[in-house]
Amino acid sequence: MIFGGARLSKRGRAFAKPLGVRILLENLPNELSTPDRLVEMIRGAHFDDVGVCFDFGHAHIMSSVLEGFEVLKSHICSTHVHDNDKMKDSHLWPGQGSIDWKHAMELLRSAPQTPPLLLELGEDEKVNPLEKLRETFDKLEGN
Repeated sequence: MIFGGARLSKRGRAFAKPLGVRILLENLPNELSTPDRLVEMIRGAHFDDVGVCFDFGHAHIMSSVLEGFEVLKSHICSTHVHDNDKMKDSHLWPGQGSIDWKHAMELLRSAPQTPPLLLELGEDEKVNPLEKLRETFDKLEGN
């Protein structure tokens, strides 16, 4: 379950844990869900069972992928992978915006636990998604 700056109740967390569900907070471009605020919430409330879904596009808009990643690094359990021009949360395919994906993937590989890559993309009728998927993962893997 992914929440962006949402309140977490003890009851909600207690319900999720026995079902094998881990609650993740997402960095969002707002004042409540900045990387610093998410870490403050997790540590201050002693939410040892709550992690972070690191959204590359949101980090790029908010400050930088590097800055957001460094703050959240030890809490990252999953990702949202998409690109943008740093101005609009447009959910482009990686490489169609201005994120440095080579550097972003190097950062991700340095995380204490390697999280899954989940593409979070907008619609693009000009692209065959299956063909673009192979190209994208080859690019992300450095091939």
